[in-house]
Amino acid sequence: MVPEIGDALTLLDVARRTDDGGNIARIAEMMTQTNEILIDMPWVESNETSGHKSTIRNGLPQPTWRKLNYGVKQSKSTTTQVIDTCGMLEDYGQVDKDLAELNGNSLAFRLSEDRAHIEGMNQEMASMLFYGDTTADPEKILGLSPRYDTPSVDEKSIGCNIIDGGAAVGQTDLTSLWLVVWGPETIFGIYPKGSKAGLIHEDLGLETVTDAQGGLYRAYRSHFQWKSGLCVKDWRYAIRIANLDVSALKTAGDNEDTSANLCKKMIEAIEMIPALGMGNAVFYCNRRVRTALRIQLMNKSNVFLSVEDFTGAGGITRKELAFQGIPVHRVDKIVNNESALAFN
Repeated sequence: MVPEIGDALTLLDVARRTDDGGNIARIAEMMTQTNEILIDMPWVESNETSGHKSTIRNGLPQPTWRKLNYGVKQSKSTTTQVIDTCGMLEDYGQVDKDLAELNGNSLAFRLSEDRAHIEGMNQEMASMLFYGDTTADPEKILGLSPRYDTPSVDEKSIGCNIIDGGAAVGQTDLTSLWLVVWGPETIFGIYPKGSKAGLIHEDLGLETVTDAQGGLYRAYRSHFQWKSGLCVKDWRYAIRIANLDVSALKTAGDNEDTSANLCKKMIEAIEMIPALGMGNAVFYCNRRVRTALRIQLMNKSNVFLSVEDFTGAGGITRKELAFQGIPVHRVDKIVNNESALAFN
């Protein structure tokens, strides 16, 4: 049974439901504290051991206007089956035994040290959600950019969901702004069947390890593993505004403003979504783009951007930048040196 939109579970929700000991839930909580996109994403258990099989409808049945004494022609939809795979992200943490025991609370000290490893996995996952390419690196996950990388005017093609940001030919400092509608019938994260949100944390205890010079010492070691992937079940629910000139964005709000008309592009993106009610809509951009948007808040004629209260994970309410009621979240792993996309 497919969950309803309101029942779509975040990574922390899944971890809490599957981890009786609370250990994995603590790891998931730290992940969502430092990565906004993980707060937004719903997660679904894969329907296969190695990945998630989706049936994508790429053509609707054609109904008939029936005349009296005439029949109705049979019609059917056309579909394609796609399998999205999970990647396996791993790391090991280790702390010198004597250092960990200095303050008398080795467990608390180890957790503070492990937080850096969790943050590193967080940042890598955020990067792969946008740029992971299984064609070049089959061990990784397939992110959004490699899927939305060929502009097209064909409305039946995923390429029609790419908007030209207007950068001049030859620009190299380019970035993208994304609109994603998360939901169990649109776009969601996946984790392996039968796992605890795809997360594993093992306390390996005391081990003898080797330093860079070959010397031996005793250290507490931890093992972290995160098996996860991204499923784009309905490509119509993500829009990429590509070819945004980063240098021009720095002029936003100046007397000679040469930056892209971000508000116009974002309105275009919203109107391309078939039904916003299918999930949780969020804009994603990096620091440079969101700075340009915030500067527009100073414009008295601005009617699109606002700062509103949103309730996130754990029921915590905070003020966030919003465009026509849709939150604008910052993901600094969206780079400023993307390759230019060719528009006709």
